[in-house]
Amino acid sequence: MSNLQADSLSSEEEKTDVERNKDVAAASYLWILSLVVLYKRRDSPFIQHHSKQGAWLFVLSILLWMIPGIGHLLEFFVLGGMIIGFLNAAQGRYHDLPLIGQLAKGTLTLRDLWKMFLAFFVRAV
Repeated sequence: MSNLQADSLSSEEEKTDVERNKDVAAASYLWILSLVVLYKRRDSPFIQHHSKQGAWLFVLSILLWMIPGIGHLLEFFVLGGMIIGFLNAAQGRYHDLPLIGQLAKGTLTLRDLWKMFLAFFVRAV
């Protein structure tokens, strides 16, 4: 379902979608399940919102595990994001995770994120 279709849903349809799909949206924060849910449940805007964020967390998790030392420590931030996202989805809330929500919506790119990281690193050094 496209964003235009999701925006045109009535509030009653949206409430029904959220109530019916809270559990599946919450499960989309469990690593590889995010990709399965993203592919299989395209009909629910609520599930799509959370599964896109879960997919980005999954990809970020893989990338961080490739970085020795500090990457494994940064994985705790990914785990925290997964827990927060899981709880928000289970409670039926649309909530964007910091940075991840912007990546999932497409308002932030990996290139922008890399530039932010480099700027932070340069200031820190």
